[in-house]
Amino acid sequence: MPIWRRLLIDPDMPLAMVHEVFQIAMGWWDYHLYEFRQGERKFGDLLDADGDETVEDSSDFFLTELLKKPGDKFLYAYDFGDDWMHEVTLERRAARGPSKYVDEDEARWAKCLHGKRACPPEDCFGVSGYADFLEAIEDPLHPDRKNKLDWIGCDFDPNAFDPIGVNLRLYHWEKDIKEKHLVIEALKAEMKKDNKLVVLPSPKLKPKKP
Repeated sequence: MPIWRRLLIDPDMPLAMVHEVFQIAMGWWDYHLYEFRQGERKFGDLLDADGDETVEDSSDFFLTELLKKPGDKFLYAYDFGDDWMHEVTLERRAARGPSKYVDEDEARWAKCLHGKRACPPEDCFGVSGYADFLEAIEDPLHPDRKNKLDWIGCDFDPNAFDPIGVNLRLYHWEKDIKEKHLVIEALKAEMKKDNKLVVLPSPKLKPKKP
């Protein structure tokens, strides 16, 4: 059965941030490398590209550059060992009001509208490994059932999906970014203020003593 998510995302979001949204929405934990792939083009983190000059910087391109009209698609690849491939399709463009965000009331950059089924566990050896994992945990008599459950560390329901939990994580992700931005802007203002203080005024501008 397919695993899918329906998302509402600010089209002006850099692909590097879209990667973070996909990680949260799917339930991955960002342990591995990723790429956006469309035709012959690849976009990813250049620090992880290991000198591959065919990979373009995902921080320099925006979602709207890959998805321009309904029906446009690209692949989001995650974990080149397990080789998880996510097909991403633009279904429609939502109407945009005066806010630059996707949701005027909540000013949200990204929201999960719907989805089905749980994300596979990290490092479960791809599609075939996930199938073996499910076979083991769903059969009470399977000899490897206890080992698999001990490995996952909890009961695992492959049909479970919680959009409320996803949106809560997206909310805190966005809030953290905005708070860090405010701190950076405040530091810049202080540095600018300090720079002005170290510039000595002209003698003629100095106040006269009473």
